[in-house]
Amino acid sequence: MRFPSRLRVLWFAFVGLTSSPARAEIPLQPNDTLVLHGNSMIERLLEHGELQALVHLTNPSKKLQFRSLAWTGDEVGHRLRAEGYADHLKSLIVLWPAQVVVVGYGLNVAFAGTTGLPEFRA
Repeated sequence: MRFPSRLRVLWFAFVGLTSSPARAEIPLQPNDTLVLHGNSMIERLLEHGELQALVHLTNPSKKLQFRSLAWTGDEVGHRLRAEGYADHLKSLIVLWPAQVVVVGYGLNVAFAGTTGLPEFRA
């Protein structure tokens, strides 16, 4: 039986997520706010709500909150934003203090190859 390409992608994602022996253990407390920073990888991860749903399903009584500050094209040291965004980001962090911060960068930077590693690490 041949699945349409979109279903194949979902199938491989499901198999990959459910069969992986590696697990990240993050100690979450009731009412924690999780803020996610990163680029389009984080944006796509949050776009349809699967990540939030899985976290809520595994922590049903904790009443967790999610905030995304991800933006397509962001890199560790470079953000494509309007002038004054740094001050705006500081005000968002004051409004949404986070107990857990998830950072997802790397794909755009990976195009620099191994020569870009020192700058990425710095």
